[in-house]
Amino acid sequence: MPFLKKVPVPQSGQAKAAAILVRELRIAFSNYFLYAADNAMVKQSLEKFLGVLEGLLQTLPAVSMGESEGRLVVEGTALDERSTGSTNMIKDLFLTHKIHSMTFQPGLQLPELQKFFELLKRGLSLRVKPSSRPLRPRES
Repeated sequence: MPFLKKVPVPQSGQAKAAAILVRELRIAFSNYFLYAADNAMVKQSLEKFLGVLEGLLQTLPAVSMGESEGRLVVEGTALDERSTGSTNMIKDLFLTHKIHSMTFQPGLQLPELQKFFELLKRGLSLRVKPSSRPLRPRES
């Protein structure tokens, strides 16, 4: 991946690297869902996620993540949200798309990641139906 800058994996272990990966995935999802796909910030966050992933894949043959008992699990280890930030968005995507787990393998390129994110985004828009009732403020 010539256009990506490799992000070095911290020496303190794979758990910390996995937490960084999840944080970057959450940021990339947020940016992709909030802004147009061709937005520079979206591309930058996707590239940063890929850089962190590439760094982690130097120590693992693949990186799998899933949801178990309400917690996000990477490579069989439940992550502490104090190190990843909130994982609710990722867990919600797993739930709404009926994803049990996903595995990232070496060689993932930006266009493939963009297509994956677009499928997730499109799937969300199909699930969200506008209300037929007007919104009204709640009375206290």
